[in-house]
Amino acid sequence: MLPPAGVGRHRRLRLSDVPEFRDRRRVARRLGLEEMTRQAGEDDLSGQSAGDYADALDRARHRG
Repeated sequence: MLPPAGVGRHRRLRLSDVPEFRDRRRVARRLGLEEMTRQAGEDDLSGQSAGDYADALDRARHRG
């Protein structure tokens, strides 16, 4: 675990910790996107309008 120093809503990291922090955030983002894509497939959203898809993703985010 990286030891960030909290400053309000910001975090401060040692420069040497930045690559690990960046990589962890990338992995978390990718996993979240994969989960939303999986849920969209389960909800059979292919062929839906962009607005319908966005609404479904919003519901999925609040589902769990």
